[in-house]
Amino acid sequence: MYKPFYWLDIVKTQDWLSQMSEKGLILENVNFALGTFEFAKGEPQKNTYLIRRSKGCRGNVPRKLLSSGWEKIGKGSKNNWCAVYHGTPEADDAPSYGSYLTLLSVSKILCFFVMCFVFGTVWGMSMAFEGRSELPPDHEKYIADVSDYWVKVIKEDAVQNIIYLTALVISIILMIVFTRATKRYEKLNGKSVDIDFTIPKENFIYSKAEEKQLIREKKMIVKAKPGWFYSPDKAEEYVEKMEREGWNFYRFDKMGTTFYFIKGEPRNIRFIVDYQDEISDEYLNMNMELGWKLQFKSLSRVGGYIVWLKECEDEDEDIYTDRESLLSRAKKLALIYGFCFIPIIVVYTALIILLNKENMATGMNLYMIFLFIIIIIEYGAFAFRSIGYYLRMRKKYNK
Repeated sequence: MYKPFYWLDIVKTQDWLSQMSEKGLILENVNFALGTFEFAKGEPQKNTYLIRRSKGCRGNVPRKLLSSGWEKIGKGSKNNWCAVYHGTPEADDAPSYGSYLTLLSVSKILCFFVMCFVFGTVWGMSMAFEGRSELPPDHEKYIADVSDYWVKVIKEDAVQNIIYLTALVISIILMIVFTRATKRYEKLNGKSVDIDFTIPKENFIYSKAEEKQLIREKKMIVKAKPGWFYSPDKAEEYVEKMEREGWNFYRFDKMGTTFYFIKGEPRNIRFIVDYQDEISDEYLNMNMELGWKLQFKSLSRVGGYIVWLKECEDEDEDIYTDRESLLSRAKKLALIYGFCFIPIIVVYTALIILLNKENMATGMNLYMIFLFIIIIIEYGAFAFRSIGYYLRMRKKYNK
């Protein structure tokens, strides 16, 4: 049987497998990549099934499960999945659903990039070349008959627009599906922190009206710093400096681009931005038990970052225990942003050159050229910041 999206609700899938076994259809093998389930006819059984996803397991079942009476299904797989069953309906392993949340996070990122490409790049290119329709066709190069020329143009544009629109609609639908599945798994996994979008609810001490009043009284200041997370060490130094001057860090805005400070007493604090390959509940609980206060949690669980704050006398107190891991993450971020932003810069640069070469100096195209230049500068700055952060960390820890 074919179930490509079995992982969106793994509890429902496991219950379905149990129902199939009660009908005498016993699961023999699973192709996790294709989402196909192979059954064999047999005697009705009351089996409990468990599908696990664990990074790096390569189809191997944890020893804890095997020692508890669970049995492996099929030959396993070469990826991060495995399936087991138990002959008693009461069997339970209380699995963590963090790996599913990570998979959903990656899926949403991919959908987001598709939407950005269709809605941004393709739309920008369409707008940029809109002025081309005003130019007379080159009869020698294209088609002698003007009517045939326009029929060809309309047909080509229609096919492209249908493809782009279909990709956009599918991406939006999948984004909605993945978001709902994320909420379902978060409920199953149990949140360790009560978070309002990206910020712990306990950080909102004042209402919006009270915050506005504090700002008018100059007891609270707001500083916008878009893109600060590409060079987090600079942000750490900035907040710690403000704290020493008596401006206590209050909170971020929900997008994490704006800093709120409230007038108070000078403090020695450690303000730490920690990048994690996977943000787990165990990681959050461990640091909170050590006295660190969570200030911000990025939306992405993969390659995401967490912002912590702790008042301490020791200025060298750190949340990191492994300097090599810190350097490795800084290098990884520099490479990721380089691979992401540099191709975008190249594409928009090529578009500007092409527009100039085609000599399509319409008002709309001049506007698009200006917009492309802004994008190039913005992404270039982000790439430069992330690379600079890695170089500073390497110099700091490789003394």
